[in-house]
Amino acid sequence: MILKRCSDTLISGIRILQIFMLATIASGALAADTSEPVRITNGDWPPYLVAEPPHGVISRIVSSAFKAEGLSTEFGFFPWSRSFALAQNGTWDGSVAWSCNLNRLKDFYFSMPVFPATIVLFHRTSKPVDWETLEDLSQYRIGTSQGYFYGNPFMEAVKSGMLKTETATSDTINFRKLLAGRIDAFPVDVVVGNEILRETFTEEERKRLTFDVKEVFVGDLHLMLSRQVPGNAALLKKFNHGLETIRHSGEMAHIIRTSLGFVPPQSSHPELAYTDASCREAILNGT
Repeated sequence: MILKRCSDTLISGIRILQIFMLATIASGALAADTSEPVRITNGDWPPYLVAEPPHGVISRIVSSAFKAEGLSTEFGFFPWSRSFALAQNGTWDGSVAWSCNLNRLKDFYFSMPVFPATIVLFHRTSKPVDWETLEDLSQYRIGTSQGYFYGNPFMEAVKSGMLKTETATSDTINFRKLLAGRIDAFPVDVVVGNEILRETFTEEERKRLTFDVKEVFVGDLHLMLSRQVPGNAALLKKFNHGLETIRHSGEMAHIIRTSLGFVPPQSSHPELAYTDASCREAILNGT
């Protein structure tokens, strides 16, 4: 009888040890999962997104927000259309930096705003663009860049045929077309446009180009997380919490200032002032 009790005790001890070991292994596996980097696609859009580390101001903000939640990031740089597709189908976890619209919302969760984009029209100094409404632009040949969103009014004007547009694969190509007289103007973020001119074109070429201060579109830019990736709804909440953390700590403003030399009117509007109204509810609810 004593031997049986000892045996039962030994068996119980072994079972407890097995349970403990399984729990330890499971815990280790979970820790390994959380140590996997969040994989984000980017397009080349200096100074916001840059292939070389530290990858531009917006990428730095995204990395810092995830880091505040104990998560690391991995960035992959691709042409914009491929960057979108790789995130859309869940090959990568998400993509940055995009404005929200209903078509994109079908495939992605959108974060709270990361950075504002101010789109203006660049044109030749010898041929100013005289416009007050989008209809006024119908007399001009407008260049656009593949995969870009310029706000619903502009996109609707293109779709209706009111605007005559030509699409190029990059902003740099559009600048070359502008210099060659093949287009009359093209919309691009004012900071990005000036950075491309500074980095890619000669001083003589830069003098031949300028931009109209009237805004074509002002919009928030977001991190998109694919709806095809399990757990991305929860990941979005972590990112938004991390973003709020670095905003309040001053780290976001420091990143912007050290990257650009200035801080634009508050980057990342918590009230979604610059976000398409159709997206606001989904973004606020994380759905």
